[in-house]
Amino acid sequence: MDLAKYFEDKAFVSKLKKVGYAALVLVVVLDFFSPRHEDHIHAVTDRIPAFYAFYGFLACYLILVVSKWLGKLFLWKPEDYYDE
Repeated sequence: MDLAKYFEDKAFVSKLKKVGYAALVLVVVLDFFSPRHEDHIHAVTDRIPAFYAFYGFLACYLILVVSKWLGKLFLWKPEDYYDE
């Protein structure tokens, strides 16, 4: 099964993005309704609703951006690199 053909299809990628955004919104909304037990709060961020959902999203985004930047900075080689 060739997964690359699915990710080249713009309609599939658009649907996949919508599912991802819907999952993020669902996690954020559910976090507002989850009970917070005051005796289990260990950090200030435990009191902020949806903090960890946004933190995880931001961390994943930064991993992608930094890895792409590093790739362009010194990992990328021209197509004819080995032919020289």
